Amino acid sequence: MNRVGILSGLKALVGAALLCGGSSQAQQPDWQPFSPNAPGVPATEGLLENEAFVNAAPVAHRGTSGCPTCGGGSVCSCDSHSPAGGCVERGFYAGVDFLFVRPHFSEAVAFVTVTDSLTPAGFDRRVRASELDFDYEPSFRALLGYQLDNLTTLQCTYWHFAGDTAVGSTVAQPNQTVVDPFGNTVALGQSIDTFAEVRTNVYDLDITKSFISTPSRLSARVAAGLRIADIDQFYASEVFSAAGALTSRGDFTADFVGAGPHLGFEGRSWCGGANQFSLLAKGSFAILIGDYDVASGVRIPGMAAGSQQANRTRAVPVLEAELGAAWRPTPAWTISGGWLFQAWFNMGTSGGTFDGESLVPPLDAVFVGTDDADIMSFDGLFVRSELQF
Repeated sequence: MNRVGILSGLKALVGAALLCGGSSQAQQPDWQPFSPNAPGVPATEGLLENEAFVNAAPVAHRGTSGCPTCGGGSVCSCDSHSPAGGCVERGFYAGVDFLFVRPHFSEAVAFVTVTDSLTPAGFDRRVRASELDFDYEPSFRALLGYQLDNLTTLQCTYWHFAGDTAVGSTVAQPNQTVVDPFGNTVALGQSIDTFAEVRTNVYDLDITKSFISTPSRLSARVAAGLRIADIDQFYASEVFSAAGALTSRGDFTADFVGAGPHLGFEGRSWCGGANQFSLLAKGSFAILIGDYDVASGVRIPGMAAGSQQANRTRAVPVLEAELGAAWRPTPAWTISGGWLFQAWFNMGTSGGTFDGESLVPPLDAVFVGTDDADIMSFDGLFVRSELQF
C-alpha cells in the first residue's frame, strides 16, 4: 500500500512538471499575475507583492471613488505606495497538512543476536543487530496566519507526530544468545520484546516576505522567526522465561524541550493559463537550545533494580526540505503535495547504546557497529489544503 501511494504521488509530481515545462516553453508576453477575477489589472514588471504564498489572488477592482476595492472578504485599505494599484489586502488564512511520514534514528538497535559456532578454522562468532525500524505513520500539521499587507504575513505553524514500533525474538538454538542495550541476556527458550516510541510537538512563529518576477514566472518567499520543540523518546526491553514470566526489564527515556531561531526559503515556478499550477521547493533551518533529560533503568523482579539519569543543555540543529507541486482551483484555495525531509541533529538515540559505557565486559564489546551520527530524521508524503478568508 505504501508503494502504491508513493508511486501515485510521484506520478502527480511528474505530471505537474511536464505541464509547467510545456507552459514555460510557450512564451506569454502579457502574464497576468494571479488575477483571474480582475483580468483588466495589468501586470507590473519586476517585483510585485505576491499573495500566492498565502494562496490568495491580488484581486483589485476600481471603485467609483477611484480607490480599489478587494474581493474575497478581505479588509482593504487605500495605499498609494502599493504597486498593485493601491489595494492592500489584509485578512486571515489557515491551512492543514496531512503527513504520512516515518522517523529514522542513527542509534536504534533493539537487541543483537550472538551465534557462536565451532568450525574447522576454529571458533566463529556472528553478531546480527535487530533494528527499531519505524513504519510510515499519519500525522497532521496546522497553520494560521494574518496577511499584514500584500507582501508580508505573520504565520504560526504547529506539527504533531506520534510513532512507535516493536521488535521481538525467541532464542531457539543452544548456541545463540540475545543481548539488549542494557546488558540483559536471553538464553535458550527465553524471549525478548522491545518497544520504542517518539512524539514531537513543534511550533513555528514566522514573519514572511514574498516576491514575484512576472517575466520569469518565478516567485520566492523568505521567512524568519522562532521555533519551539518538545521531543519525547521512549524505549523498553522485556525478557521473559520459557514459562512466560518476566525476568528483566530495561527502560530508556529522552526528553528535549528547546527554542531558537528559524529561517526558511521557498521558491515556486508558476504555469497554466491562469497561473493556477506551480512547482515548489522549500528549505528551512533552525538551531534550538534547550534541556535534554535522559534516564535509563534496569529491573530484575524480586532481586535488584538500578537507574541513572542526567539533565543536560543541548544544541539541536534542524534541516528541512520539501519538494512538490500545487494547484489553485480558486483564488483563495490552494491544494499542494509532495515529499518532505527533516534531520534533527543530536537527537538520534532511541534506546540504549552498545557503546561500552553502560555495559560491563564482555558485553561492552558484543556489538561495535553502532552509528554515532546521532540524527533523528523524517521523510514522507505531505498533502496540504490552504484557504484565505
